[in-house]
Amino acid sequence: MNWTSFIPDLTVALISAALAVGTGLATFKNDQKRRNRQLVHNLADDLASRRAFEPIDPFEGDGGVDAERCFSSVQSAKERISAVRDEIRPNDDLRDELQRMVLSCVEYKDRMDFEPERWQFALMDLRGELASSVQTIESIVGVSPGTLPAPGSTRAVQLAR
Repeated sequence: MNWTSFIPDLTVALISAALAVGTGLATFKNDQKRRNRQLVHNLADDLASRRAFEPIDPFEGDGGVDAERCFSSVQSAKERISAVRDEIRPNDDLRDELQRMVLSCVEYKDRMDFEPERWQFALMDLRGELASSVQTIESIVGVSPGTLPAPGSTRAVQLAR
């Protein structure tokens, strides 16, 4: 057995292994970043198309069917945000911001129980919090400001046409 080439062979093998691991890690990170961007775009589009988040001038009053529909829409939005959050790895800034969005929806539901006649005010406060979170998410995933639509904004544009 010839041991004269052992050190060079070992060096080449270690460098090759390091390159393979580095390439695999870079590919994984890039794929994860692209996947997170797509998840966020889809979520923002979903929130933008919800009639419940369309901007209004709120007033106090009996909610009736409209309040129930908005409550259901917020519940559905919360579940959608939770599903996207669950797709993000733990200890990630994006996951933390999505959790804040879920908590904002829960706070809206609590306000509905406490002050049902002010449901429109609570809904517009929630819309503002979600819009702020969407802007924060833009910076987290590295897209230009204003790239993601605000909650309720797509629907408002469609109705104006």
